Parts: sequence; structure tokens; C-alpha cells
Amino acid sequence: MLGLRSISAGKWWGIKFLISVIILINFSASNAQQVQIEPSTEQPSAAFGYSISHTEIWLIAGAKDDTTKSGRTGAAYFFRYENDVWVEKQKVGPEIGADGDFFGVSVSIDGNYAIIGANGDDSQGINSGAVFVYQLQGDCWVFKQKLLPHAGTGFDEFGVDIVLEKELMVVGAYSDAENGPFSGAAYIYALVNGNWLEEDK
Repeated sequence: MLGLRSISAGKWWGIKFLISVIILINFSASNAQQVQIEPSTEQPSAAFGYSISHTEIWLIAGAKDDTTKSGRTGAAYFFRYENDVWVEKQKVGPEIGADGDFFGVSVSIDGNYAIIGANGDDSQGINSGAVFVYQLQGDCWVFKQKLLPHAGTGFDEFGVDIVLEKELMVVGAYSDAENGPFSGAAYIYALVNGNWLEEDK
């Protein structure tokens, strides 16, 4: 599997909006193959597939508008590649979530770690944002850490975009105003003795 994209089906404004799906394209074969992946619990307008990331055997898909807990708290789904089929293994969300957190707006996975952005989290002010870290233990993804920037403030939207590679991650906060309105910022985190620590902004 070398490429992927997400699509949505249906109409807007609540007339008829079906669950989003992920299309996986296998470019290594002579003929491209497409596989649709859908969550076990369908929820209209959950925005499943809004964000996606994968390794050779794991795939994570964000559903930032999932309302299972409260309003658009958001959620993310983990799938594992088994016997040529993507199998849903787990659905995760913030333990304490609120409407508009948008958990799953961004996702990234590498090795035994997965990170999930929630740019609407209000821990440091309205829409200050947060990133949730999960670690693979056996066949289960376990919540390990919630990341908040040292200088975070309201409306920063920390976590709106994230990327993880080995023992480093970069977290975007595009509304950070330290250098002027909406000037934006990027935070670098490193894995140190099992904990993700902020290294630079």
C-alpha cells in the first residue's frame, strides 16, 4: 500500500450525509486496487477519514465531528492489516471531551506511537488545542500523554496539523499570535525516557 485518500458521500446541510470512507490504492500491483474501509459504528456527519495516517500494518483514521461523547468531541479509529484485509481494532477518544474539541482533526502514526490532534481543546483557553499520545501495547493502543504547549493560549489551535517520525514530532498551531495575528507556530517534541517533551518552538 503506497497511497491513500479519503472521500465523503451524500449531500450537505443534513439532507442526506453518509459516512465518510477511506480509499486505499495499491500502486504496486499491475492494476490498482481500491478498498473501502468504514467504521463499525456508522454516524452521519462524523467526518470519518478527515485525517489518515498509516504504517505497513496499522492505519489510523480521524473522525473529528464524532458525537459519541458530547457534541463534536471527535474520535479516531485504529485498523490493522490482517490476511489482506483491514480490520477495525479500536476506537478512541478523549477521556474528558467537550463539544468542538475536534479530536481526530489530525493524526500521525509511526512505530509504536500514534498521535491525535484536537485543535478545539480548551485546556489553555478557548480553542487552545492539544495533542494526545497513544502507545501500542500488544494489540491495543493505550493513552499515554496529553501534550499542551508551554506558552499555549486561547485560539492557538495547537494540534491542527501533526507529523510523527521515530522519536520526533512536529505540531502546528497555525493561529498562534506570538509574532502577530495568525502568524502561526510549530512545536518540536522529542521522546525522552518514555515521555514526549517540548524541545523548541
